[in-house]
Amino acid sequence: MYTYTKALVKKLISNPTIFRLYLSFANTVTSWGFVPIFSPRAPVMRQTWVDAERVDRKPTLYIKEDKSLDIMFGMLLGMLDRNSCFLEIGSNCGRSLNYLYNRGYKSLQGIELGQPAVDLMAQIFPQLTDKVPVEVGDAAELIKTRPDESYDVVFCHSVLVNIPPSSNSIFKDMVRCSRRYILIAENEESWNAYPRNFQKLFSKLSTRQVFMCKIGMQNGGEVAYFAPENCQAVTIRIFLKI
Repeated sequence: MYTYTKALVKKLISNPTIFRLYLSFANTVTSWGFVPIFSPRAPVMRQTWVDAERVDRKPTLYIKEDKSLDIMFGMLLGMLDRNSCFLEIGSNCGRSLNYLYNRGYKSLQGIELGQPAVDLMAQIFPQLTDKVPVEVGDAAELIKTRPDESYDVVFCHSVLVNIPPSSNSIFKDMVRCSRRYILIAENEESWNAYPRNFQKLFSKLSTRQVFMCKIGMQNGGEVAYFAPENCQAVTIRIFLKI
């Protein structure tokens, strides 16, 4: 029954008109703090990232750098000095933190839900051990402990669409503990996760969008500015705190 229902939902969503209508509906419902009808309950979503054995969520999938990091950080790093402080939400096995570390940024911290991902980070990026602290746990709760304006940049890559609506407070805390920038890269059309209108969301939290671009993510980490039909479109946004 579940397989049949899942196939039927995918067929409906494949219709562009239905997809746009549902995405608009899901954005609204999520912003109100409720889970959209085609999205998993919060405990299920959490478990998919805690469970290191899931084929589609294994931390080893997130080791290799791809061009999305160059695009994501390219403009922002030109506006920062090497003493800038970063906090990554959902650091996984440390790919983005390692990217920044290798470019001379040493004041780095992370929050990660899955302990297996943090264990893998110690193996593949040993240079980060004891130098880049990563706290394990629920980001929406852990970020509440961070002091106001304690980071120059709070950022995440493909994480916020996986944050359940019951944890919507995380967005306010991301802005609160940032001194300057919020940097996000998200598949904003993740209809089977928790889609949100991030431009509208952060604009209501005393920030101003200063950069946006869409890229296509293909299998193998290939990146294109104009996404082919078989790509997932990832939207990169930079918000400046005002």
